[in-house]
Amino acid sequence: MAPRRPPPSGDLLTWRDKPMSRRAGFVGSRERPIPHPSEAKAQRAFVSELRTSPLLRRDWRWTRFSAGDVPDEKWAGVMYAMGVNPGWPDLVFASPRDTRRGVVAKMHGMEWKHPNGVLRHEQQEMYRWFLENGWEWETVTDSKSAWKALQSWGALRFEVKL
Repeated sequence: MAPRRPPPSGDLLTWRDKPMSRRAGFVGSRERPIPHPSEAKAQRAFVSELRTSPLLRRDWRWTRFSAGDVPDEKWAGVMYAMGVNPGWPDLVFASPRDTRRGVVAKMHGMEWKHPNGVLRHEQQEMYRWFLENGWEWETVTDSKSAWKALQSWGALRFEVKL
């Protein structure tokens, strides 16, 4: 029988971190820890369109990061320890600054939900924070509403009839 390895040092996950990750809002006992299948499928289809589309302005940046839809409490604790906070939108877009026209850079959040989905408590708080600070937030259910949000934010190269 091989000798047992000592636990890793540092601030890595231990059994005590699981309640901390729950308190931080990552995984609740009544909440689904991963996106609804139709929500995830619609978002993946949109991201695929977005990656290949010439519509998005080249000076805009965007990303997707996991901020709550993690597979289990152990991974939620790891993400929490690494600095990820729950409630952030699924996709985050950043507009560029344009000093010639006096336009400031701005963040835009896009939260994907299935048609009957609602924002969790942490997402509602983040939604309010976005709006209070002059940032945009749009909750979308399909590609059409996502493209409309991008168009309203000025992220597209030209007007598109949707």
